[in-house]
Amino acid sequence: MNFLMVSAVSLASVLVLFGVTFTVGRRIGRYNVVDVAWGPGFVVVAAVAAAVGHGDLTRRLLMLILVAVWGLRLAWHIRAKTAGRGEDPRYRALLHGDESAANVLRKVFVVQGASLWFVSLPVQLSATTGPTPAVLLPVLVLGVVMWLTGLVFAFATWAVLTRALRRTCRRRGAVVVTPTIVPRRVGRAPGPPASATRRP
Repeated sequence: MNFLMVSAVSLASVLVLFGVTFTVGRRIGRYNVVDVAWGPGFVVVAAVAAAVGHGDLTRRLLMLILVAVWGLRLAWHIRAKTAGRGEDPRYRALLHGDESAANVLRKVFVVQGASLWFVSLPVQLSATTGPTPAVLLPVLVLGVVMWLTGLVFAFATWAVLTRALRRTCRRRGAVVVTPTIVPRRVGRAPGPPASATRRP
């Protein structure tokens, strides 16, 4: 019964989050903001599960911490990657020029929200079950180690690619506006050629 409660509240929370995200997307004229909301959506579910669930408290808090770090890092990365780049071509192709509220909600936000809720079911279930049996503790520890390994590699890869991008942009006379993977240039006022322009 507690699982049904956690699942229902999680679904309602996801609907609210994606409703707000749709409103923001409508206002700025692009709907790839839904990608930024993906990570925080899992954080919302983990928080709801931790608060409403009656399962093992230690595991509920552990899941909340792990999901929050991962979800917020993902949102930050996608936000930096997409800032100022306009609508994602995938969504333009998906909508076929029909940006009516009903079409956008049906093809983008409902699908994304339902997918997020479904994928987060293990987090919801974990919050409603008892303490981890001793025989499964090694599996729990292994899961945390794998999570930490993935997080370290994600940050390390981002740092290496960002440094390489900055070096490339300096050689080409470009300016890195945001730490994205794709090089981005900004306009330059008339003056000496890039090769002769001194960069800070």
